[in-house]
Amino acid sequence: MNKHVLLFLIGIFVQHLTQGQNRFSIEDVITRARELSPSSKRSVTQKETQYWKYRTFRAGYNPQLALSGSAPSYNLSYVQVVQPDGSKVFQPINQKCGRVEYRRAV
Repeated sequence: MNKHVLLFLIGIFVQHLTQGQNRFSIEDVITRARELSPSSKRSVTQKETQYWKYRTFRAGYNPQLALSGSAPSYNLSYVQVVQPDGSKVFQPINQKCGRVEYRRAV
């Protein structure tokens, strides 16, 4: 009886081990080796690096624009003006200040 139980348990164990194995064809192994090899990863990285170098080079030929300025401000003040008859009149002075500058570097 113990032999039968032992053989049964060994059979289940062997079956469990063989189920975890994957079967690959030679083409699958070669493709996987090419994709995961260090030289393949290096060539992909070099391709990406060259792409970004080219994009940086092209960006240097785009027009460079600069827009600068100050926010508009408003100032109200009063100035005393003496009239010919000697009276004094206070005149308002409105100052609106703002500046915008546009530059284009070629």
